[in-house]
Parts: sequence; structure tokens; C-alpha cells
Amino acid sequence: MQHLFSRLTMLALLGLAATPAARAQAPWAPAPVLPWDAYYGATGGSTVETLQLAGPALWATSTFSGSLGVVQSTVHTSTDQGQTWQTKVLASYNGPAGTVLEDCWTLDGQTAWAVVSTRSGGVRDGMQLFKSTTGLAGKSFEQVTNPVAGTRLKAVRSFSATRAVALTYPDEATPTTWPFLLTTDGGQTWAPVAQPLPRLPNDQLGSITVLGSHLWVTTRSGQVLHTPDQGQTWQSSTTGLQLELQGTAFHDALHGLAYSSNQLLRTTDGGQTWTPVPYAKPQLLTTLVAVPGAPRHYLSAGASYQSTANAQDGTSLSTDDGATWTTIDAKAHSLLAAGSPTQAWASQFENGVRSNPALVKYAGVALPTQRATAAEVTLYPNPTTNTVTLPAAGRYQRATVVDALGRSRQVVALTAAPLGLALAPFGAGLYTIVLEGAQVRQSTAVVVLP
Repeated sequence: MQHLFSRLTMLALLGLAATPAARAQAPWAPAPVLPWDAYYGATGGSTVETLQLAGPALWATSTFSGSLGVVQSTVHTSTDQGQTWQTKVLASYNGPAGTVLEDCWTLDGQTAWAVVSTRSGGVRDGMQLFKSTTGLAGKSFEQVTNPVAGTRLKAVRSFSATRAVALTYPDEATPTTWPFLLTTDGGQTWAPVAQPLPRLPNDQLGSITVLGSHLWVTTRSGQVLHTPDQGQTWQSSTTGLQLELQGTAFHDALHGLAYSSNQLLRTTDGGQTWTPVPYAKPQLLTTLVAVPGAPRHYLSAGASYQSTANAQDGTSLSTDDGATWTTIDAKAHSLLAAGSPTQAWASQFENGVRSNPALVKYAGVALPTQRATAAEVTLYPNPTTNTVTLPAAGRYQRATVVDALGRSRQVVALTAAPLGLALAPFGAGLYTIVLEGAQVRQSTAVVVLP
């Protein structure tokens, strides 16, 4: 999918070349059935907590507040564009005791994890871990052993059916490092990561982004913790946003954005360094996601009732890594999920009221044409034992060497004549050469032989 759409330089999803009259049409269409209404009834007080697209499956979690203090946390999934839903209650809280859903995430619509806290006397006193290998079908979300004691478990994220990382908080005896855990057998056993990252005093984990073998997690101190190899090794970087850091979004292993409610930062090296991105208002940064299959494209949303002063309601699209944004609509949205250039969902609210949200799918006017795209440049020789020839500068201005772990090994400015780039010093293996220009990007796999 990524390679197919990486040659598109305009996004058919959001109709940016449509006329003003066409753009005035409602860009979001309501889901045929709201899963929380179907389960609880339309008169309930439901709030949607998460949205996720995993292949053909749309996943959502909701919280229902009923009478007499009853609160239920529910996961919903649909594989037919919201026509029908499967639903399962994962937690229930009644008065001072019960359980609360803290986190739920699916790898592919089948493998999924849920973290549930237990409450007694209104105080969180433990964590339970649940796993599913069948989505919501069959015996889904059975309880498994929590790898850490007490309330230290934040979330579990999978890279495959067997490999996952548990994001955990330290105990009081070792508060200075992040004691993340790895499993290679689907959660039957867990082991600490080999070199845990330093933890600043009283730091807390924030939002989590997973892309292929990479995982990024933000912290309240403004750090971004990153693993490029499914949790095997870790590195940290500082954004400078501190408590304001809300999340990250990446469209490949190197290129991504970090955001607060009124500031954007960009990385081109997988999160090792971050630079501010001056961008045009309005401030629609309650949430932000990359659009898979459309390089440099990001979708953002704003909800003024839950953001800082001067935030505005609406959704907007950037096609240039966040430098400029085109407004799509002016309704409040707090959650976004994008699966491809043809599929995006959002939670939408009316009149600043968060309860009973609408679940909406993008239904804007498609682009009538596509911008012409340049033919792909061939890098040669490939395979090679050392040197690969880069093209002369033109539509591309620089080349980045990325290794199999997603690490940037070298950045080269292209010259007026073709340039030989030595790869042997990096060792034999598979590398990706990323060619970049002002409006284009090409990625080519290159094999370096011993």
C-alpha cells in the first residue's frame, strides 16, 4: 500500500482541488449506525475514547455513564464501514468499586490487548491485562498474567502475533529508569529490555505511536522515547514542549511531527532531533494523524472545549509535512483515524458537548485529476558491493541512507553531476536510499553484498 500510494502527490481523499462550491458540501458523513447507540440506546450518556483503523477493521472504545453511578467501558469493531458492529464490555464500575478500561489497542483486528484497572473505595489499586487473538469473535479478551505488580502497567503494543512490548512505570526502588518489558511468545513470558532508558523525576508516559517495527511514546517532560527494532533497543530525545507535548504522528520511519495544542515540531531522523515548524493558523491540534500511503500528508482536528485558549473547532489537511494547512470543516473533533488516502474516520461533537458524539467518515469530493508525477530514478548497481550511483541534483536535492532498523546513517547533498555513494562502510545488508526534493520523495531498497 505504501509503495502504491507514495507516487501520488495529491490526496484524492480530501478533494483539495475541488471548487469552493464543491468544498462547501458536508465533508463528513455520519456512520450508518452508532455502535454505542446500538448497544446502550440513543438516550445514554456515551463518550468515545479511542478510534483506530487496523486493515479493514474500524475499532472504537466508548464509556457509558448510566444511572446510579454505573459506568461501562466497551470496545466496538466494524468491518463493513460502520454498517454492523461487534461489541464487548471490558470493564464496569458501580459506585466505589469495579473496573475501568485504561487502554485498548489492536495490531491487525485480531491480535489485541486491553489494560483494565481495578478500583476499591474509588481508588485504583491494581491492573488486569487481557488479550485477544480473534478480535471480538469467539473467546475474545481473556485475562492473562500482568507482567508487573500493582498499577505500574501503562499499555501493551504488538509488532507481531508473538512479539510485543509492555510500557510500564518503575517501582519505588528503581525510579530512575523506564522498566519496559519484551515478550517473544505472545505474552506467556516477559523480560526487561537490555538497556532501559533514564527517567526524569516523576515523569509520566503519554501517547503512543506504532509504525512497523517502530514505536514512539511521549512523556510529560516533553521527551519522545523511541524503539526502531520492536523494543530491542531504545533511544530518547527532547522536544522542549514539556507538559504541552500531546503526541506524535509518523508517515515513515524517519519523517514525523510532534505537536502541542499550538505548536508543531518536525523530525527527519526518526525522532532523534526536532525542529519547530512555523505553520498557518487556525490551531486545529487537539489530535493529529499521518495519512498512510500519502507521504507528507497529515490530518489534524481541533476541539475548542478541550484545548487551550484560542483553539478552534474543525479539521484540516497538510500535504507538505505541516508547513501549510487547508481547512476542511469547522465542527469539533477530538479523535481521528486514517487508514489510507481513501479512508478516514473521526468523532464529531455539536455545540461543545462531548457526550453522545457522532462517528463520521470522510465523504468529501474526490480530486478530478492528479498532478503529474516524475518517473522513478534507478539507483545502480543494485545489488552492490560498495558504491551506488546517486542522480544529479534536480527534482531531488538530498539522499538519506537508512539501515534495516530504521536508523539514518548518512545524509548526502546531491551535486550537479551523478555522485557515487559508498555503502560498504555500513556493512553488508539491506538499506533504503531516500531521495527527497521540495515536492517529491522516492525510497529505493539497495542490497549491499559482503
